[in-house]
Amino acid sequence: MHELVREFWTRTPRREALARLRSAPHTTLLACFAAGQRHPAWVAKLACDEPRRAVLRREHAVLCRLHSHALELGAPRALAWADSGREACLILSGLPGAIPPWQCGPGRLGSAAVRLLHHASHWIQRLQALVPVVADRRQAPPTVQHLAAELIAERRRIPDQWPIAALLAAVQAECRQPPLPAVSCHGDFWVGNLLRAGRRLHVVDWNGLGPGSPLDDYWLLVTKSPPPRGLSRWQLLERQLFRPGPLAHRLRRAAPCALPPPALRLSFYLFLARRLRWEAGLALQPRTAWHQETSRREWLPVLQALEERAFPPPFRA
Repeated sequence: MHELVREFWTRTPRREALARLRSAPHTTLLACFAAGQRHPAWVAKLACDEPRRAVLRREHAVLCRLHSHALELGAPRALAWADSGREACLILSGLPGAIPPWQCGPGRLGSAAVRLLHHASHWIQRLQALVPVVADRRQAPPTVQHLAAELIAERRRIPDQWPIAALLAAVQAECRQPPLPAVSCHGDFWVGNLLRAGRRLHVVDWNGLGPGSPLDDYWLLVTKSPPPRGLSRWQLLERQLFRPGPLAHRLRRAAPCALPPPALRLSFYLFLARRLRWEAGLALQPRTAWHQETSRREWLPVLQALEERAFPPPFRA
């Protein structure tokens, strides 16, 4: 047991249980429960290999930056941090709530998803209002067009195996529109990282905070959840975002901001390109070979279908 975990366990009043939760490879997630509490008193994240330690270092830095906004954003507070060079340990405050149910498809939104989208939309707007984008002092605040240029340049330096030349060409074509300011995005805003307690939304796993388009977190919430049984990823996305009908109409109304069609196209296709880099293990989160192969089987048909449809914009079909 890490010395920080032992220290916090010893000084927790009425401690009752220390539970190991499901976590990523090479990472341990522990939760300490006190008598009479339904949510953890605190949570410990431990990692041994350098990529996972780097993820924890980043999350610790982000939570320190967000300390004054933790209550408003429903974010945990960083209580303690240690990195010995062999093992890193981050202790976080526990948060109440449960993972909300989510059903988005095949042709409708369940009532639970409607409520979640309503709360999520307000939460995304709050994050963007409270947390400015961190920019180089020598440069102007970044735009979504800057992010697109950075992605394309990065891919030239560090190529991936995704056949996304047509997707990047579509992104470049939409970059000719007026500049779209970048905003702060959580970066992994999906139901597995959300806890709902009544009308309040709490959000965990903050290592991905960074600049993005105003709809990045919304796209991730809508697209990351597993498709219902019998539907492929493309079939679900087509019904959610491309096919006219009540589902696409409801999703459009739930979006946290209204963007004109060119900005919607730029936002979604840049999000998709960045998401595929993440799936290849070339973003902040390390990915195993099994995860990468699973992603290829899931997302290659999406790319093929988009090319066949000449990249129709979300919500407009």
